[in-house]
Amino acid sequence: MSREKSNKSKKEELIQKGYIPIRKIAELAGVEKSTIHFYISKGLLPKPVMVSKQMALYPPETIERIKIIKQLQKRFLPLKEIKKILKDHKNIDIKDILAKIDAEILNEFKKEKKEEKKINLPKNVLEELKKIGMIKDRGEFDNQILTLVQEMREAGINEENGFSVKFMKTYIDICKKLTEIEFSEFNSKVIGKLPPEKIIEMAKIAIEKTSELIKILHKKFLIEKLEEITKDIQNQKK
Repeated sequence: MSREKSNKSKKEELIQKGYIPIRKIAELAGVEKSTIHFYISKGLLPKPVMVSKQMALYPPETIERIKIIKQLQKRFLPLKEIKKILKDHKNIDIKDILAKIDAEILNEFKKEKKEEKKINLPKNVLEELKKIGMIKDRGEFDNQILTLVQEMREAGINEENGFSVKFMKTYIDICKKLTEIEFSEFNSKVIGKLPPEKIIEMAKIAIEKTSELIKILHKKFLIEKLEEITKDIQNQKK
């Protein structure tokens, strides 16, 4: 049998087993072909089977594996940690673990009911807050955020005194960056290493306590800065 016929037979056999070309993999997994090549180069995906010089076929489980890699990347896990998780667990196990953790944590914090206060903010302020990402339509924390913004504006922290809503984007940017760091640090230590129940328990406490810690630290540093400035003024008077 010639090499060409052998390759054709091999191709047909693989297709019957569900193997598919990279174009289809990219389409079904929702990624670019370059992303697939990158994942392979990092050892996150198995190498394809070459059926000719121009064609390679991938096992069908590659699609699910790519989706799981993307899910782990959304949790800001470094590639080396993702590689370890993929090595130690089957695709279905990782998927179930992530789904269980997410559902439990979200349910826990969505159970919290806060007293909703009447909001009376100008339409342009509400639109600007949406624009910078501070609130969204029917957002979980919108009323709490708007209540605080309203109280700040009533105290004089508003446009009349030179304070722009756009400045609040600074808080959003800082919090988003902090969240990325927290996700990466926490997830890289627990996912694939601890039982889901333990991860859920730790995550609930971490979310609650770090939020309180950040609030205290912010106040602490503001007071320390004020004390530093006050001390400088007192020294100048001597």
